[in-house]
Amino acid sequence: FDGRVSLPAISPRPLLVLNGEHDPRNPLVGVQGVVEATRLAYEKRGVSRAFTALAQINTNHECTPEMLRLTHQWLDATLRPAGRDASQSQTEVVTKATRDSETWRQL
Repeated sequence: FDGRVSLPAISPRPLLVLNGEHDPRNPLVGVQGVVEATRLAYEKRGVSRAFTALAQINTNHECTPEMLRLTHQWLDATLRPAGRDASQSQTEVVTKATRDSETWRQL
């Protein structure tokens, strides 16, 4: 799996990437390169807001309740059919998460 090629190819579609800050299987050193390549692809298409990458602080290789909650909120905001109210927009979901600096670190 070559994330530096695969993830940028998802652009311009919305993409949320969550990782544990101390994940030994997906260390942030490697993830950061994939994130940079992906962010560049989104920026080139003028849709940088459609891509979000966060690391959960003090977390290993696991899917935590906080990750599930954020993923559910993001999916609800991103995939809700037009004309149907979501409790929050995708931008609001991401902004709220990035402001929670005790839980999330923006990549």
